Amino acid sequence: MRTQRSINSLGLLTAALVGLSCATVSAQDVPQGVVMFNAANTQWLSDSGTPGGGIGSTIDHATIYGDPAKDGPYLYLTRPRPARLGEGPSSRPHTHPDARTYVVISGTWYVGFGTELDESKLIALPAGSFYTEPAGVPHFVLVKDENTIVQIGGTGPTRVNPFSATIGSPGAVAANQGLPEGVVLFSAANIPWLAAVPTPGGGLSGGQEQATIFGDASRPGPYRFLMKAHPSRLGEAPSSRPHSHPDMRTYTVVSGTWYVGFGTQLDESKLIALPAGSYYTEPAGVPHFVVVKDENTIVQITGTGPTRVIPAEQAAN
Repeated sequence: MRTQRSINSLGLLTAALVGLSCATVSAQDVPQGVVMFNAANTQWLSDSGTPGGGIGSTIDHATIYGDPAKDGPYLYLTRPRPARLGEGPSSRPHTHPDARTYVVISGTWYVGFGTELDESKLIALPAGSFYTEPAGVPHFVLVKDENTIVQIGGTGPTRVNPFSATIGSPGAVAANQGLPEGVVLFSAANIPWLAAVPTPGGGLSGGQEQATIFGDASRPGPYRFLMKAHPSRLGEAPSSRPHSHPDMRTYTVVSGTWYVGFGTQLDESKLIALPAGSYYTEPAGVPHFVVVKDENTIVQITGTGPTRVIPAEQAAN
């Protein structure tokens, strides 16, 4: 039950993004209501006291939107330096007052759950992995690789609460998974890719593969899936021609470069190149088109089903 509430809350958070803005893309490049962060222009800030609490002595962060120190939703990238377990606030058992989501963009992120520092509990999460972390759940994290980048989202104001200062129960542990109740975890170590055209988002011409994280895009409720699209040419398939979706969506580029353009006319000059680490929201009904030029381009897509691809010409009738 708590896990389902955790998933349902993601839909509410997505809806709360309407009206937010991000300064990394020119306003004239995207329609009203689109929040876009282009990782090609990432402005890293070095700070040992980042919003999530430092791992070791040095950590870089880049704001996508919001402010973890203030009321409202926030999303940021964190790039910690390698550290030993127990060296910094986040690598010792601690909690946060808000529910959070994590998407691993590059490298390997290690997370363990519990009130005791135990390296054997660390779960290695490579790029493409995702998990939710309910408010108040004690955990600890570790980074061993350079250039490990993770996208973290939640609702501020937030902070790091060392477990010794935490008030309340750490929550029940799901024995079958070894995870606290309410945690949804998808490891990209063994992705169950399925070849399918079209996928829930509509096919790209070169074919694509998908892996469900949770939910079902064809049924009511929140969904999240990974899509690995193969190279295609503009206009060859439903997603590479102007179309829209009935639900609001978010996109996180995990690897490769994803190209998106907005409008009802197919125009290659409108394509925006979004490398790994990029993020954008796509309001319901906004016409757009996408294309992939690189092998192994992987994008994580979220929304609320049931969804489908609506060709621009059909939407106009």
